[in-house]
Amino acid sequence: MDVTFREARHVEALEPDANHVMGTLKALKHAGIDYVEPAYIQPPTTGRDLFWEYNEDFLSRVAEIFKGTRTKLAVMLQPEGFSPGLYSDRFFQDVSMVRLACTRKDISQAEKQVDHFKSRGLQVAVNLTRANQYPTSECVNAMHEAEANGADIFYLADTCGTMLPQEVRRYISELRERTNILLGFHPHDNMGFAEANALEAMDSGAEFIDGSLLGFGKGAGNARTEKMFVLFERLKQEGYDSRALFPAIKYFFENVYSTLPASTALTEQYKFILYALHNVTLATDKKLKELARKKGADELDLAAKLVFQFKGNFDALRASLEDGADDRLSITV
Repeated sequence: MDVTFREARHVEALEPDANHVMGTLKALKHAGIDYVEPAYIQPPTTGRDLFWEYNEDFLSRVAEIFKGTRTKLAVMLQPEGFSPGLYSDRFFQDVSMVRLACTRKDISQAEKQVDHFKSRGLQVAVNLTRANQYPTSECVNAMHEAEANGADIFYLADTCGTMLPQEVRRYISELRERTNILLGFHPHDNMGFAEANALEAMDSGAEFIDGSLLGFGKGAGNARTEKMFVLFERLKQEGYDSRALFPAIKYFFENVYSTLPASTALTEQYKFILYALHNVTLATDKKLKELARKKGADELDLAAKLVFQFKGNFDALRASLEDGADDRLSITV
């Protein structure tokens, strides 16, 4: 599943032209991708980009691009604030899969969401976010709850990008031994293991793997779709054409990826590499961004201080600045 433009909502300073989004997706048409997930779906809001909001026209245009190919359309939503009235019959004609991005608590409360989408003939995946924060036994319990609620697919999401290949193998193998439903894995590349982790997940029984063009996404990014295609071809997986990805990669780089300032890209990637040391979450990063703006501080410097000096404790970092303490990074070498 290619999640390039769904992941784009996490990339600050990105304002791609809608034509460039469609141009990238058109270039992907013949590559053999199984699913494309171009958006979260949320209630319409004002002043927000098409990636962020529930937008029927956008989804219909994307579906039209892949008409007649094997590529299906998926979308993701967060269960919080779910209301069936937000989703029209027209929407369900264009989408094949809905993925619910769930905390551990959300999974036990997601039955009505699963029922709603399955009654409309959609595949439903339940994604356990920050899966690395739970022992395998708790992930198994979460999977069984999702299965009991009727989910077709259960995903582990390495949201903070901290999992090692041997950990992925242990988690996915344990899940596979306990269920017959489909399994998926969503890797992030904070530690540089996104593709290796994806391979371990596949070898351990996962049927769904996520990637994005050039690894584009939150922080240090995701598994790279183009690398995964080369891997699939080496493993003799049918239907994937890495050559057909080249026009999309080139178009995406020239019209979307390269619009990010180099300093922004460096800051975002290196911050999340640091965050992997102490499982610092996206929510904490958002607070750090706001603190940096408020104090006129360098984001990357604050991130290094958060990780090395305060072991991921954001409240302690903030207190050190608000108390007027010396804010120079203190690292013993």
